[in-house]
Amino acid sequence: MYKVSKYLIFSDVLDDTQEDSKRIAYSTRTGEALMISDSLYNSIKGNDFKELKSPVLQTLFKTEIIVPDEENEFETILNQNIEAEKDNNSLSFVIQPTANCQLGCHYCGQSHAKHTMNDDLIPKIMDRISHMSSKKRIDSLNITWFGGEPLMGYSQIKKLSSRFIDLCNEEKWYYNCKIVTNAVSLKKNISLELINDCKVTYFQITIDGMKEFHDKRRVTKVDANGTFDIILTNLLDLLDLEEFKTNRCFVEIRMNIDSTNYQSIPDLINLLAEKRVHEKNVGLTFAAILDWGGNGASNDSLSNDFFAEKEIEWYLFAASKGFKINGIVPSRQFSPCMVVDQSAEVFDAYGNIFACYELPITPAFESPEFKIGNLKLPPETDNKEAIPRNWFKDIKNNISWCPNCTYFPVCGGGCPKDWYNSKPACPSFKFNGGDRLILQHLLNNTENITELI
Repeated sequence: MYKVSKYLIFSDVLDDTQEDSKRIAYSTRTGEALMISDSLYNSIKGNDFKELKSPVLQTLFKTEIIVPDEENEFETILNQNIEAEKDNNSLSFVIQPTANCQLGCHYCGQSHAKHTMNDDLIPKIMDRISHMSSKKRIDSLNITWFGGEPLMGYSQIKKLSSRFIDLCNEEKWYYNCKIVTNAVSLKKNISLELINDCKVTYFQITIDGMKEFHDKRRVTKVDANGTFDIILTNLLDLLDLEEFKTNRCFVEIRMNIDSTNYQSIPDLINLLAEKRVHEKNVGLTFAAILDWGGNGASNDSLSNDFFAEKEIEWYLFAASKGFKINGIVPSRQFSPCMVVDQSAEVFDAYGNIFACYELPITPAFESPEFKIGNLKLPPETDNKEAIPRNWFKDIKNNISWCPNCTYFPVCGGGCPKDWYNSKPACPSFKFNGGDRLILQHLLNNTENITELI
């Protein structure tokens, strides 16, 4: 016998003027969507398949909208995730070349210091990579430069990048490099060097609304000066580089949003469109501000439902301005993030090793249980129980409500770090999933939707 999967969501009807209106059914188990009639919707909701023809039943089985009656679906998904992690042939490292940052953003949980990674850690990093690559076959090396503000440790970025690139050439590994930067120091010559010499192809840059909003939030520590103009100039200069295009680089423009700046987001989208940013290889990310290490940053946060509602509006508006909107409907995810990947680590500027990039230089996470180890110590001393490395095991023990959530297969648990600190970590699509299905349909992104009457 079989049953309707618990990992299933529906959109509202697409056109309620039709006698047998259509809607979209989405299996979060497989990440596949079906356009179905209202009568088929009623059959699925009623768990009544007696009148369905064989091809329809086969499609419902294939998309895992219906599954064996005796199956423990959560165990199935979790086991798939565990096996996928084992099959990973990449090494991934987030590296903080400095603990310093020019900015004093109120929502940042880090405690910055004027400290840059010492040269003696460079060979230790290479030794760590050698140790981890000896455990299994590796075909790619992924590096993300993070901070503080990583460009304040630019000399170390250049030194390490040269070592990484040489290693990949020697081992015949694919090299993938990203940087998360506030872009204050991202002058044109720096952008060129990052692309040409350091092989950076992905840039994440944050702009928190229009100038009057951004400049109250993302300000310099020394004199509280606003940074909007310089960041926008540096962003536009980066996008105009011929090397940006020829190397197929990508910029993610992140907007950290709460009740104090959400009104400004459409104006920023409009400004970016006027600057013809939408014609470049650019994506937009709307990020709700949350607590970071218990710093109270969520005091001004929008409610989950309100943020989810506005997010749909921002996506629609951005699309109307010519931005290509990707990832509207989440795909199947086999991990929540890097924390479960035994081949992924974070190195801070002091040589400490973590499983999560939000843990270093954050006072709330200074205690030993959050650290895997230190680059100066032998791997044999690693703390294999470091929080939140054992998410796949701990998720079974009521640390979160994930086992009973419809969105678990496309979420993986959100942010495990937050769950370990007793904070729900649910993504916005949990609150606007049905609307996202309709939005994808409206934007004609229907190539992955099979029509099943």
